[in-house]
This record gives sequence, structure tokens and C-alpha cells, in this order.
Amino acid sequence: KQDLLTRLITGNYILGHDTIQVVSKRELKPEHLEETRKATQRLTGLGIVEQTLRQVTVQSFVDPTKFPVYGLIRRLHIVISSMQEGAVRALVEKRPDLANEVSHMEAEANRIYWLVVRQLLLAIRDRSVGAKIGIESPTHVAGNRVVAKTLEEMADSANNIAEEVLATKDFSGASESILEGIKKFSAMVQSVSDRMMKSLLTLDVKLANDAIGNAEHAEKEQ
Repeated sequence: KQDLLTRLITGNYILGHDTIQVVSKRELKPEHLEETRKATQRLTGLGIVEQTLRQVTVQSFVDPTKFPVYGLIRRLHIVISSMQEGAVRALVEKRPDLANEVSHMEAEANRIYWLVVRQLLLAIRDRSVGAKIGIESPTHVAGNRVVAKTLEEMADSANNIAEEVLATKDFSGASESILEGIKKFSAMVQSVSDRMMKSLLTLDVKLANDAIGNAEHAEKEQ
């Protein structure tokens, strides 16, 4: 089945399994081997350690205590902010080269996202690991899972903009006033996003409340 190996490897990775084996009763087909390689490359700390005609063994070399959750979330937000800026500039400045860069950044965003999910699930299984990576209570897992998923959706939105730019062959009919409006709206969204992230990392309730108000204003502007 198409993408089945990718989903199985990714699923086992985020569940915290350190060793994943892909086994076939017959010889593994070249497309299966290639899919396994690509799935391994898109996940942090994963590598192929053994390969035969019928089996591939993938090993995780991630030390979970080296990746605090809030540090990863901050990194994810930085990458996504760059994606949004690049995608909107690609549109406004009519630059497909910037749109191509956004697709490369999405791969990095995905790697960080899956590592965040893995860390959160490990924190549920092992409270001592959770404490070392900044998760002091199981309730924090649910909240941070929502944060990570929301950021991942922001990355998808930025990539969608970039793909639209790449699919546009002729920008001659683009309205400059509309493009300028999109640029200003993007700056507003970026400001809200930055304030939201700062409130999360500093646990500043007042800043969080202000950011919610700003988000409501942005929705009206949209």
C-alpha cells in the first residue's frame, strides 16, 4: 500500500520504540527500500543499522533527555515563522525561489514536530523522563500536544501559500493593493503568533490574554 511503510515507521517512532524492523517473506522491493530510507531521513535521530534482502532494521539514536519539549516548541515556532515570511514574500515579490525554500523548511518543521510528539508520549510512559524534558504534570502533555499540532497546521498553511506561488505562471494580473493587504495581514498574524509563543514560554497570563484579543482583531481583519 502506498505510504503504509512511512506511516508504520513514523507511528512506531513517535510511540518511542528505539528499534523498528521492516520484514518481508520475500525480497523487499526497491520501492519498499526507498520508502524506508525516505521515512528514516525525515525523522530526527533515526538511521538504518542493518539491511538484508528481506529485512531492514532501523534504530533510534535519540537521547530523550537532550531535547526539552519547550526548547523544541520554540525551535518549531522559529522555523514556521520563517516559512510564513518566506511564503508571503514569495507571493508579494513574485519570487518562486523563495517558495522553493519554504518547502525545504517544511521538512525541518515536520522533523521537529514528530520529535515533539515522541517526547510528549515518552513523558506519559516515564515520569522521570518527563521531568527531565520539562513536563512536570500529565496535564501538560495534552496542552502541549495541541500547541504542537497547531504549529504543524501553521506550517502546512505556509507551505500551501508557497505551492500556490509555484503553480502561478503569470503574475501580471495580480492586484498590487491586494498583495500589499496580504503583506500587512501577514505581519499582524506574525505579531500575534510571537506574542502567543512568548506567553506560553514565560507563562505570562496577561500577555496571553492580550494575544487572544489581538487574534480576535486579526480574524476581523481577515
